[in-house]
Amino acid sequence: MTTEAATDTPASPIEAAHGTLEFLLRRMRLKPDFPALSESIRKINALAASESERLDSISSAVMQDFSLTHKILRLVNSSFYRPSGGEAVSTMSRAIMLLGFETVRSMAIALMLFEHMNDQARADRLREEFVRSGFRGSLARSLQAQIRHHSEEAYLAGMFHRLGRLLALYYFPEEFDEIRRMSELPGQTAAKAEKVVLGITLQDMGIGIARTWGFPDALVRSMSALAPDLPVPRSTPEIELRVIANCSAALGDAFENADPARSAAAVADVVKRYGTSLGISERQVRTAISDASAQTRELADALALKLPKFALGRLLLGMDDSAAAGGHAVEAGRTGAAEGASAASPEGAAAAPATTVAADPDAAQRTQQILTSGLLELSRTLAEQSPLNEVVRLAVETLYRGMALQRVVFALRDPRSNALIGRMGMGAGMPELAKAFRVSLADTGDLFAATANRGADLLIHDAGAANIAARLSSWCVDRFAPGSFVLLPVMVRSNAVGMIYADQPVPEGLRIGEQELQLMRAIRNQVVLALQQARGN
Repeated sequence: MTTEAATDTPASPIEAAHGTLEFLLRRMRLKPDFPALSESIRKINALAASESERLDSISSAVMQDFSLTHKILRLVNSSFYRPSGGEAVSTMSRAIMLLGFETVRSMAIALMLFEHMNDQARADRLREEFVRSGFRGSLARSLQAQIRHHSEEAYLAGMFHRLGRLLALYYFPEEFDEIRRMSELPGQTAAKAEKVVLGITLQDMGIGIARTWGFPDALVRSMSALAPDLPVPRSTPEIELRVIANCSAALGDAFENADPARSAAAVADVVKRYGTSLGISERQVRTAISDASAQTRELADALALKLPKFALGRLLLGMDDSAAAGGHAVEAGRTGAAEGASAASPEGAAAAPATTVAADPDAAQRTQQILTSGLLELSRTLAEQSPLNEVVRLAVETLYRGMALQRVVFALRDPRSNALIGRMGMGAGMPELAKAFRVSLADTGDLFAATANRGADLLIHDAGAANIAARLSSWCVDRFAPGSFVLLPVMVRSNAVGMIYADQPVPEGLRIGEQELQLMRAIRNQVVLALQQARGN
C-alpha cells in the first residue's frame, strides 16, 4: 500500500509508515463506530490524567452508555471482584469507591472495545481475540502483583500490547486473512507480510492508534516488542511495563499454542528469558497463569461469552477438544447461572426508558429494583458516615440510572447569595452544565424558587406550555431546554437548603408511577439526612 501523495524524492521509512497510518486512519474513520470508540477512549484517558473531579467525571462518562454501565456492574458483582458475602454494588460511583479508579478505568476501556466489536459479521473471531487480549492483560496484572504491587496499568499494557492485530481483524478483515496466508509461505515472516499488505506492521499501527487515543507514553512504549534475538534488558521503572507486556504476550503464546506435551517446557522457556529481568520464579509465573485464567473466566461469564467455542477458552476451562461438544452445555450452565443471579438483583437489570415507567410493568419493576438497590447503598454509605459528596453522588447516579434520565442536577443553597447553585450533575452536558444551574430564592416569579420555598415536589409534563415557560429562568430554557422535568426540594427544618432536578428532552417524556415517586423521595430524604449529619444537626 502506498501513501496518496506522490513525490519525486523517495519517502523515508518513518515518513512512509506515518503516511500509511494516516491512510489507514482515514479508512477506519469511515466505519460508523470508530469515531465514537475513539472519542470515548480519549475521554477516559484524559480524565485519567486529571486529578480534579475524577470520580464525578468518570462516572458520568461511563454512564452515557447504559449497556456499558450494565456490563461493568455485572463484572463488579462477579465472585472475583466481590468478596464472599459482600454487599451488591449497584452504582458506578460505589464501584469506583470500592475498586479504585484505575480498576474501573481499565474495565471501561476494555469493555468499550468489546461493545464496538460485539455484533459484527466476524463476531466469533473478534470475541476470541478479545478473550485472548483479556487473558494477556490479566497475565500482566497478575505478574506485576507477583513482583511488587497490583497495577491496572499493567492490565491495559498486556491487553493492548497487540492492539494492531485486534484492530486489523475488525477493520481490515480481508487484509488480515492475506497477511496470515503470506506469513505461512517459506522464508516469509509476519512483519514482512504486514508491510507488504498494509504498508505498516500491526505493531506500529496499534502504537499509532494508541497515541491518537491519548494513552500515556509508558503505555504506548509497552506496545513495542522486544527483539527476540537480544537478551531482555533489566527491568527498571521506565521500561517495566514494556517488559511485563512482552512477558505476558510470550506466556499467553506458550499457554495457548504449545503442544500439550511441551506446555510446561514452553512456559519454562519464557521464565528463563524474562525471569532474571523481572525477578520472578517459575512458581510465581504459574500462580500468575492460574490467577489470569480465573479472571478471564469471570470476564467471560460477565459478558456471556461461550468459552468452549474457542480453543483458548477450552484451555482456560481445563477442557480438551474431545469434551468441547459437552462443554457447550457446561458453559451455558455457567453463563445462565451468572445471568440468573444478575437478573434477580437490581444491579443486573438494564435501565428502563423513563417514558415507559408507568405504562410497562416490566420496565417499572426494573426501575424500582435499581432505585431500591441504590437506596440500600445510600443507607450503608450513611451508616459508614461517608463524606457528604459521596452520599450526594450516589443519590444522583441512582436517580439518573434508575429512571434513565437525560440529566440530573443537585443544587445546594449558597447563604451569601440566597440562591440554589448546581454542585453536581450527571448526564448530557455534565458536569460542566451543572454550573449553569442557579435559582434565586428571592425571585418569587421563578417556578423553581416557588417550588423550593413551598417545599413541595413538582412534576412538569410539558415545559413548553405557555403557563410554565413564562415562569422558567433564561438559563433553564437556553441551557437545559427540558421537555419535561421534576423538582425535589431538599428541606431541613422547613428551609430549602438544596434541590434535585431531573429532566427528559421531550414533553411527556418523564412519566413517574406512584411507587417510583416514593422511592425518589426516599432517596432525596437520604440526602437530607446526610446534610444533617454533615452539619451535626
